Amino acid sequence: MPGGAKGEIVWVHRLSAHYYLKFDLKSKLCVLHKCDNPACFNPKHLFIGTHADNNADKIAKGRWDGPKPWTHCRRGHPLKLIVGAKPSYGHKSRRCCPTCDKARRLTRESRLRVVDAGN
Repeated sequence: MPGGAKGEIVWVHRLSAHYYLKFDLKSKLCVLHKCDNPACFNPKHLFIGTHADNNADKIAKGRWDGPKPWTHCRRGHPLKLIVGAKPSYGHKSRRCCPTCDKARRLTRESRLRVVDAGN
């Protein structure tokens, strides 16, 4: 296979760009679609660009509406937005999980009681 090791998987639109647009298969560049159809490999619909070009293209074409806000903690509890809380990472608000916060507080308090009892 041109540009790849034997048995290496190559996306068909990248292979099409290799043959028709002289694209190097080992390149870190992206092969983008003018038609926005991921299955398309028509060389007239393909162009070469960077990852930044790919991101700008998806934003310009309305295929990305930004990051999704977290709604649940990693344990699955619903998060609560606290406005005016102590800023973290430059934000003026933060999300917290009341259930995990309570469990963390109770665990900390029980450890403090054990330490106090030992004195």
